[in-house]
Amino acid sequence: MPGWTKLWWSSQGIVEYYVRECKGHADKLQATVNDFKLGVQYTQHLCKVIADTPVISIENKRTYDLEKFQERQRQQRAAVKEKVHRILDLVTDRMAKMFDFFRADYSNESIRVEWHRFVMKVEKDIEDSLKLQGRRSLMEIEKALPSDRPGDKNQGDKIEWQLFRLRVEAVSNTGEVVPSIETRPSVSDLKNAVTKGCTSVREVAEGANRVEERLTALVNGETDVELEEKKIARVRYENPDAQVQGSYQEVMTHDAEKDNLVKRINGAFAAVAGKVEAKLKVTPTPSEERESRLWASNKQLNRIKKNQEHTSYKDYLDKVVRDRDDNDTMETITSVAFLQLDYSPLKEKYHNQCEYVIDICWKLLREEASSDVTAMLNSFDDVIKELSAEPATRSDLNRQSNLYTKAIADLPGQQRQFDPINAKFNLLAQDTRNGASLGPEWEAILKKREELPTIADNYKQRLEECKKQIDTYKEQFKTDLDSNLRQFATHCEQLQRDLRDNGPYAAGLQSSEAFAKLAFYRRQIAEREAEEKKIHEGMDFFGMDKSVQQDLATAKADLDLLTRIWELTDSWRRNSDSWKKQPFKTLDSEQITDTVDSSRKAVLLLRKDLERREVWVKLREDIELFKRLLPVIDDLLIKSIRPRHWAQLADQLGVEEKFDTESDEFSLDILLNLRVEKQAEFVVNLATAARQEAKIEQDIQKIEETWRNML
Repeated sequence: MPGWTKLWWSSQGIVEYYVRECKGHADKLQATVNDFKLGVQYTQHLCKVIADTPVISIENKRTYDLEKFQERQRQQRAAVKEKVHRILDLVTDRMAKMFDFFRADYSNESIRVEWHRFVMKVEKDIEDSLKLQGRRSLMEIEKALPSDRPGDKNQGDKIEWQLFRLRVEAVSNTGEVVPSIETRPSVSDLKNAVTKGCTSVREVAEGANRVEERLTALVNGETDVELEEKKIARVRYENPDAQVQGSYQEVMTHDAEKDNLVKRINGAFAAVAGKVEAKLKVTPTPSEERESRLWASNKQLNRIKKNQEHTSYKDYLDKVVRDRDDNDTMETITSVAFLQLDYSPLKEKYHNQCEYVIDICWKLLREEASSDVTAMLNSFDDVIKELSAEPATRSDLNRQSNLYTKAIADLPGQQRQFDPINAKFNLLAQDTRNGASLGPEWEAILKKREELPTIADNYKQRLEECKKQIDTYKEQFKTDLDSNLRQFATHCEQLQRDLRDNGPYAAGLQSSEAFAKLAFYRRQIAEREAEEKKIHEGMDFFGMDKSVQQDLATAKADLDLLTRIWELTDSWRRNSDSWKKQPFKTLDSEQITDTVDSSRKAVLLLRKDLERREVWVKLREDIELFKRLLPVIDDLLIKSIRPRHWAQLADQLGVEEKFDTESDEFSLDILLNLRVEKQAEFVVNLATAARQEAKIEQDIQKIEETWRNML
């Protein structure tokens, strides 16, 4: 300036020079101010661009499926996210250029504070624009979702179009026969998906660093080459007073106004959910009978099949066809508030189910008609085949006779089956769906059905021919029965005579030999009884009087008597042998007495029938011998008998050696061999003497004991 350097105010042209210099500096300063203001306007413009860019994209008057809506929003979020990051890059670049205005004086604390305050204002503008962007995006959805709730902005708004399309489907649940009518997706799933989309608007700021962070990295990361090119000095960019702030995404997350918008959107879905549920209950009109007819068709058709009524099939078919036609004429698209209900999947499933049930109905009717014809023809063939066979036994002849009687009784019923069978085939003629594709097997069935009356007439004639043949066989079997009856009488007489002459009546037989013979005769009698039973069956078949074969009854009675006497004989032999062999001192006279008495009584009961038979006589003698021997045994078993008494008995019996009564070898068999029963009187006297001597010995002992005590 003049006066500061070599120039003086008095210099020539100094004023004009000074004015020119001042004006030049003023122009540069104004240009800087203008650039700064332009930068501010530019950042504000970019913030407005962010706020005006919706994260949620809804095409006007377009109805979305949930999947397509979600895909559109994913694409929109990705595009907006890229745009936001690009805008933040532009903001950062412009802020970096604006920072160059302050770079030379950045070390001045007041200037640095003002600059960072300016940066914070820009950060605030970006935060506000991102929040506004999220709110406006949710408002796009809210405007498309009118609500009936009092106080909502969109309450009562006219619905211009349905935003979402729900498919109405018949859903088969586990354990349930009849499917339930539901929407896919459900209103709840749709609400959750839309809510998730609303909360996802914050994803556009995901990974976006704040402008302050960007500037710090940009300025501090400048290279020497860049500084040289720009001819600017290096500075250390930092904000000592900076406070910890959340990311842009966190700022968008914690927005109360956005949360209120989400609540109102959820409220719109809650309001429409009840309406959709009510709509599904009445469209199509529910009918328990129809649902059972379509979804429990197997159970229904089985009932019809048991009744065998073609009219039931016709009524069933008519009802299912009516169900199908009603379903096809049902309205396909209907709306509930902002939701469009598409009944196409439901109609298609009901239509297909009706077609399936109709096909099943025709199939069952064909099977029944075919089965009726085949069963009747097979029954004709089976009866004639059975009646034409030559009977090998009377049972076969009896079975044939009964079969003929039944076949004749069944003829009226078989005749009555013709009309129902014809009615089924007449109904099947109306099946235009499958008639041309049933093949040769069905053609064969149709031919058999046409020939059925002729076959039935031939069947009646064959029955009469079989009746004559059965009568011929009856005469042959009756002749054979008379011959068998005479032969049977002869066999019974021979059996009775053989048992009488050769039966086990001899007393010398061993028990095993006797029982073997008894078993042989028992088998013979069983064979005769079986033969008698067959003969009686034949006599019943021919209506002949039956009589008891006396020789067989006599033989059976004789065998029972022989069995009884030999059972007694065998039991007696085993008991008597046991008594004879066991040591004499161990004999139980009471048990022997009881056995002898019971055996004697049983034998005497058989006296009338067997008293002349050797086996009975011998058994009675043996028992009587023991009966006489019982007193001798009792006397010899008394305690008073001493060895001297046994010695006297041995002398009486003529035995030189003394009896060793204490030995286990001394038994009743030894005494029986010595015929001790003949010395019964001697034994009685011996026992009497022994008792008296024992009493004397006891008295002497008492006297000795008395004297011993006195001394």
